[in-house]
Amino acid sequence: MNARQNAAKTGLGSSKGLTILPLSCDLPVPPVPPGVTLDADERKHYRSIFKGPIGHLLDDSHAHEIAVYIKLTSAVLSGSASAWQAAERGKLAIQFGMTPASLRALGYALEGAS
Repeated sequence: MNARQNAAKTGLGSSKGLTILPLSCDLPVPPVPPGVTLDADERKHYRSIFKGPIGHLLDDSHAHEIAVYIKLTSAVLSGSASAWQAAERGKLAIQFGMTPASLRALGYALEGAS
């Protein structure tokens, strides 16, 4: 268990068998991986993921996958993504618990959520 996962589980209650995640994560944001170029908006998105609830579940080893997720999201939002890119983005969103249903399927709920 890494520091982020430990922070998420330590001292937090559970609800209906789910581990409750705080709405923010105070752990340091890992640097953007070498060779990855993110524009200003993408850097904000990268930071928000690691500072948000799922930041407790991630560690530095996830930085490349999160960067890929962000690049795919940018392509989808700009309309330049191919079908496979949009599908891959969706798979990563589910894998990382970025939707309420996938977060719940991973065994987590957000603080204050019912």
